[in-house]
Amino acid sequence: MSDGKKKTAGENKRELLRYTVLAVLFWLGLYLANYLTVYLQSLGFSGAAVGYVSSAAAATGMIGNYLAGRISDRLKTVKWVTVAAVCITGAGYLLFPAAAPCFLLQIPLALLWWPLVCLFRAPACTMVENWIVRGATREGFRYGIARAGGSAGSCISSVAATLLVTALYAVTTQTRAVEATYLAGGALMLVCAGYALTVRDAGDAGMAADAGAGKRAGAAADAGAGKRADAGAGKRQGLAELFSGRRFAALLLFFFALNVFINPPFVFLPYILTEAGIDTAMLGMIIGWEALLEIPLLFLLARLRNRFSLPSLVAASGVLFGITALGQGMSGSLIALLCCGICFGAANSLNFSCGFNYVYQLAPQELKATAHTLYTIAGSLGIIVGNLFAGVLLERLGTRPFYYLFGVCTFAVSGIYALSFLGDRGREGR
Repeated sequence: MSDGKKKTAGENKRELLRYTVLAVLFWLGLYLANYLTVYLQSLGFSGAAVGYVSSAAAATGMIGNYLAGRISDRLKTVKWVTVAAVCITGAGYLLFPAAAPCFLLQIPLALLWWPLVCLFRAPACTMVENWIVRGATREGFRYGIARAGGSAGSCISSVAATLLVTALYAVTTQTRAVEATYLAGGALMLVCAGYALTVRDAGDAGMAADAGAGKRAGAAADAGAGKRADAGAGKRQGLAELFSGRRFAALLLFFFALNVFINPPFVFLPYILTEAGIDTAMLGMIIGWEALLEIPLLFLLARLRNRFSLPSLVAASGVLFGITALGQGMSGSLIALLCCGICFGAANSLNFSCGFNYVYQLAPQELKATAHTLYTIAGSLGIIVGNLFAGVLLERLGTRPFYYLFGVCTFAVSGIYALSFLGDRGREGR
């Protein structure tokens, strides 16, 4: 008995290590290529064009997320859908510098290529998160520890990107310097895809038990029903169960509204740097600092969940995002922006970890990937709406008033979501 427990504990540790390395490699490659706004600026595009590209990228990402979620649920695999999305994203990164100078129907391919890449990049992010959440549930390790590896990878790659861009900018153009980050990021994404092949698929987690329960329920309800009819009825019943209460719908509405206001300040951060007289190459340093500050809360996630409900932690992340936007709008130095990064790191770690775990808690087993997909689609719709008008608003209002407006709106959205729980605080699970 004791030996069996020790063996199980050892296996869990090995799985934790595998998932942690997966997170490190993925976010290492993802965050190296994080200079889109600077890149488009260097190519001569306006703030409005940057907003339109970000909005279009969110739209294609939403489509990709929906397709990936449905395919994952249909094929009952997370691993192979993730590997395919990561591979194609890596190839898209590698080809971006070559595609940027070209035109398609007199439209610069630079404006079209990134939305095309995000058709696969967005589901790659979602499916990796989904894979880690499922793996943690099945293997019994702490999600926060494995996901902290992703934050560490984000930090390392963002700082490395700053050093790379700064070093290359001294000997070449800004455009060429930024292009190097996409080449390096693409190569790392392909390495990540190769490593992902060694990680156990979590798509079948709980399926054996669910299949048995579904079979018994189907026999009791209608012994003559066919397997396909049972599966379809189960899926419809699962969707009805998912939306039967208002919690999941409220979460989707909140995530949509939150992303309308938190994504544009992130996209247009280079404009704050320029206004404050800071080299835009420092963008990677700021993003890396923010990613580093995600780690402490990820390690404290289990304690926080024991003390606070998941929806309250998600609402708190929105408040911290609002503080970040207001602080960035007031910042006039690199030190001030790094101080704002403290709030952003805490906000981001709470938002993605508690948000994804809350979705996992609310969704029935057979619809967990679909529920995660719906959640990310809600966020993508928010990004589309926000970025569609953000560039024009920034040019009309000015950079700092733009940040003040979005910070206040973020506070308002978070407050409304928090108030929605006052009536059923006692019924909400942790």
